[in-house]
Amino acid sequence: MYSVEDPDMVRVVVFAEGQTEEQFIKRVVAPALLPSMVFLEPQLAAERITLEVIEKNCPHFRGWMEKLRKLSPHWPQ
Repeated sequence: MYSVEDPDMVRVVVFAEGQTEEQFIKRVVAPALLPSMVFLEPQLAAERITLEVIEKNCPHFRGWMEKLRKLSPHWPQ
């Protein structure tokens, strides 16, 4: 088994849009690349960037959030 600390291993942070992509990276892509000494570390983009920053800079996402807020008065503003 390889160690992430192995000096010959390449560590790659992969930003995933959602949990489905994150699981695909973990279960399919990462194991396929491990024999090539490439270690993938998936991270959810929203967790790293924050929803507030995404909403501020992405009109499509902002529109989607506005629709969600209209559906429920309890949705965070």
